[in-house]
Amino acid sequence: DVAGVNELIATAAANYATGEAELPLLKAYFLAPQSLNVLVALNRFYYYQHRLAEALQATQKALAVIRPLIGFPEDWRDVQQSHIRDAPPVSLTQVRLYLLTLKSVGFLNMHLHHLDVSQGIFEKLVELDSQDQIGARGLLELVVQRKTEVAG
Repeated sequence: DVAGVNELIATAAANYATGEAELPLLKAYFLAPQSLNVLVALNRFYYYQHRLAEALQATQKALAVIRPLIGFPEDWRDVQQSHIRDAPPVSLTQVRLYLLTLKSVGFLNMHLHHLDVSQGIFEKLVELDSQDQIGARGLLELVVQRKTEVAG
């Protein structure tokens, strides 16, 4: 871990209520742009500030950090069941983190009214996770319902 990053995240957490959290988080990001802890903290901050476009950027960056660690394709559309099945047992936590992060990308896109993108992500997750352990099936139904309402 890069020196000072955890302290900056802690400072940000202590300052959420006053609105003084963004600067320490950005400093932490500049020190450790590949840190999932920093990216998750940025996502959380922007999400609770209702700054969904920025939350989406942080989440997409986290996906880009996780992906090479597990050897997944660059485009989530190209991820297949075999990528999950063939992942070494030691990387299963990172595979799950990838899937949960992709779900978050879909969720944020849904809230930003990018319904086609979110539907595609949720369909991919349902395809990859037949047991629905990630919980994308309900979100897929929700986005399909929203698209029907918009079209209606």
